[in-house]
This record gives sequence, C-alpha cells and structure tokens, in this order.
Amino acid sequence: MAWGGGALALLGAGYSLFSGLPLDFFHFDSEKGWWFLNLGRNFSYPTEAFYHLITILIYFCALTNRRRALLMLVFLMAISHPFTGVQYALIVFSWLLTERYIFKREDISLWNHLAGLFIVTGTLIYYLWFLPSFDAHRSLMQQWSLDWHLEITTIFGAYGIVALFAFSRLMQTDGFKLILGVPFNRFLLVCFIVSFALANHELFIPPKQPVHFTRGHIWLPLCLLALPAISRALFSLRKKVGKPVGTGLIIVACLLLLSDNISFYYHCYTNRTGLSIQKSHKAALEFIAGNLNPPTSLIFISNDLYLSFLSATYLPVLPLVGHWPTTPYQHLRLRQAKEIIKEGKIAPELGNRSFLFAITPNNAVFPLRSQSRLVMQNQDLSLFLYPRKALTHWP
Repeated sequence: MAWGGGALALLGAGYSLFSGLPLDFFHFDSEKGWWFLNLGRNFSYPTEAFYHLITILIYFCALTNRRRALLMLVFLMAISHPFTGVQYALIVFSWLLTERYIFKREDISLWNHLAGLFIVTGTLIYYLWFLPSFDAHRSLMQQWSLDWHLEITTIFGAYGIVALFAFSRLMQTDGFKLILGVPFNRFLLVCFIVSFALANHELFIPPKQPVHFTRGHIWLPLCLLALPAISRALFSLRKKVGKPVGTGLIIVACLLLLSDNISFYYHCYTNRTGLSIQKSHKAALEFIAGNLNPPTSLIFISNDLYLSFLSATYLPVLPLVGHWPTTPYQHLRLRQAKEIIKEGKIAPELGNRSFLFAITPNNAVFPLRSQSRLVMQNQDLSLFLYPRKALTHWP
C-alpha cells in the first residue's frame, strides 16, 4: 500500500465503460500518469528517485528528531530542484515554527529557526530574484509559467482513499488529540497542508505549474497518517469472514489499491514511452563522437526535434533547440532552426558559427546542401558540416 494507491485507474475505466468510450485507465490521471501523483512511480524516474530518497531521509530525520541532519537534507533539496526545494524549505520551516510556538517544544532551539529561515530565504532569493536577473533564465521562467493544475476529479481519485482513512482516524474518540499528540504526525500534517496549498496555488497567484508540487508529496503524508486505519480495517475484515476468505479479500483489496501503478507500468511495458532514438541515428552520432571529436562550439541543428534534444547526450555540441524546459528563448530558437533548414536563412545573431546539420530522411530537401560538406550518410540520416571550409581537420 505504501508503494502507491489510488482510484484513478478505476475511475477512468468506469468512465470509459459508462460513456461508451474506448477503455482509458488514464482519463483522470494527468499526462498518462507521468506526474507521479503517488509515491511508487517516482522511483522509476532517476531524478525523481533522487529527490524522493532525500524526501524519505527528511521524513526519517523528523521521525527520529535529528534536526541538524534534517536541515542539511533540506538544504540539499533546495539546491537540487526549484520546485521541490522551495516546497520542503517551506515545509520544514513551517513545522519548526509550529512545534516551537504552538506546541511549545523547548528543544526547538533558536539556531534551528535561524537555519530554517536562512534556507527558506536563501532559496526564495536564489530562485525568484537572483536567477531571474539573467535574461536567459527569465525566459525559462516564462516558459515554465503554465497553468498545469489538478482537476477536482483527479484530486479525489488520487488522494481520496488515503484521505478517507486518515480522516477516519480523526473522527475516532479523541482521534484529533491523539494524532496531534505525536510530533511526527504533526510533521505529516504540515507536509500535507503546505504541499496541497502549493499544488493548488493557481487559486491565489499566477500559476507556475502547480501540478509540479504533487509528485507523491501530497499522497505520502496522507498515506502514513492513514496506514493504521487501513491496517485495522483489513485485519478486522479477515477476522469477520475467516482467515482463508479474509486473506483472499485482503489480496484483492491490495490489488485494487495498487491498480493505478499496475495500469501505469503495464502501459509503459506495452507502449513506447519517453524519448528514443533510431539505431541508425545513434550509430551516426556515435561515429562522430568517436572519430571526429567535434569542438564544443559547434551548433547542432536537425529537422528531427527528438534528435536535436538527444544530440547533447552523444556529442559535445550545442543543440540550437534542446528540451524546452531547459532551452532559453525556445520559440525564437525553433523559428531560427526552421528558417535555416527550410529556407537556408541563418539569423544574424548566430554570427559566423559553424554548424552540424542532421537531416532526416537522408534525401530531404536542404537549401544549404551545396554550401555544406557531407560528413556521413546512412539509410536514414545525412550529416552536413557548414560552412564547407569549417573544421578542415574533419574528413
């Protein structure tokens, strides 16, 4: 259960069934599940796996009262990711204030507050003032300012089950008092409140990809708060109906709770996901990297945007158009690349630079073909060096 649990796949299947549409488990799950609204999926994505390793360590330090290590981990998170860094800086600082001034914990020292304040302030200044002082980064922030938010149906489907069980604990006799009596539970509540507010910040301020604050960070505290109630409910069910039948029902219930992640990984297994590169394209780029040693000042341009994006993985070149969240002035660069490939027009701001063009298919019209030197060609791809006289040490 702690690996992931929601009802988005079941809701999507039910909606498809009753509306007469083709079966779609991801009708309510944003981007075919790639926003990772519960915990488990995040460990299939390397960068998110790293951030969630830090997250789990933060939770462990909060549970075991290791505040110095906790603050160091929050600092590491803050310098690692703009969204999650700000998120956990706010979470931990809010938790420290709550513990000291609402719950009167004397062991929360002034130095803890100052360290938390330093991390929060430094993080906000760095991401919201220092980096935007550079034109290139300011253009990136404009590209990030998207109204990607959670629909109400998605919220209920992703978090409804764990939220219901967490709420049931509060509704028990003295449940609210018992939960608030445990410092780690209070930490979990702060995690949920801050994360949920950030993931819905379009309600208060202009949106900056609100859904980026989800990534399992809303689901995880709710799940940990709900686990005792879920465990009691499952074992109570087994006790009422008998061990054999009860065990079978528990297995069925767990499969249903895991249906979101089961459907996600099945979809990934049966469908092309992420970015990929053709073998012939990869072979050409590896040949260039291994035999011709291009300089890092070379600008790479292709009429295949995926190839342009992945070129920096295989070659020490500068792709004119890379991955949009990390490419400043993306719209301008797309237009420049199109003008070069379609019209042979090189923008004045690109100066007297040398270019490596990857044109696919290999017989596609390329206006600068006569002014370029063919470096390599295979059944799918032609590589041209422009201008012809550039890098004369190349074959």
